Amino acid sequence: MNRHSGPLLVPATLLVTLAIGMTATPSYLLPLLQESGPVEGATAVLWFALAASIFVFVLQKETELMPFAVLALLAGGRELDIHHRFTTESFTKISYWLNMGIPFTEKLIVLAIALPIAAYIGLSLIRGWPRLRARFAEGDPATYTLLALVVFVVLVKLTDAAPRNIRYFTGEHLNLRLQTVLASVEEIGEMMLPAMGFLALGQFSGAETPSGVRATPSKG
Repeated sequence: MNRHSGPLLVPATLLVTLAIGMTATPSYLLPLLQESGPVEGATAVLWFALAASIFVFVLQKETELMPFAVLALLAGGRELDIHHRFTTESFTKISYWLNMGIPFTEKLIVLAIALPIAAYIGLSLIRGWPRLRARFAEGDPATYTLLALVVFVVLVKLTDAAPRNIRYFTGEHLNLRLQTVLASVEEIGEMMLPAMGFLALGQFSGAETPSGVRATPSKG
């Protein structure tokens, strides 16, 4: 499989989402893209489906992909705002930990749950980094897609923060069309992230032969 297929999804998605945001009627598109809206719900479903698919693949192939299943599960939960549904406010924000009005016992419970998960993911990724780097050096398409996914996550998050940053530094509010464009890039872009995860999983699976020996990746 062509190793550039994953990275090419990033500019392709940006072009499509920009076109949608610039041409669609804001009153029609924005309700679809709003928080807890249909697009966000579909994104969560895709993340959960990806987590389940990776888990099944791990059981069948005995690979080291379990941390990615956990990450996909967490991403799906975040789309549903689970990270602050059971706490006073979002515990992923620094303000949560600095807020002295939030019960200390609540913070301890959050730490007791979050720290082991974060430690497991972090240590697993560190342990698997040499293998991942070796596969990237060999031109493995799955690693190129994973890198593109990480880059796209950063772009989407920057897009998400853009209206707040502009308002903070300039005091200006974006007009409705710009809001629609940025919302299109962010929300539809977020929906493409698990799709890229499925592509990477397919590429990884395709690189494994039945005997467990990896096939030579395409250099195209």
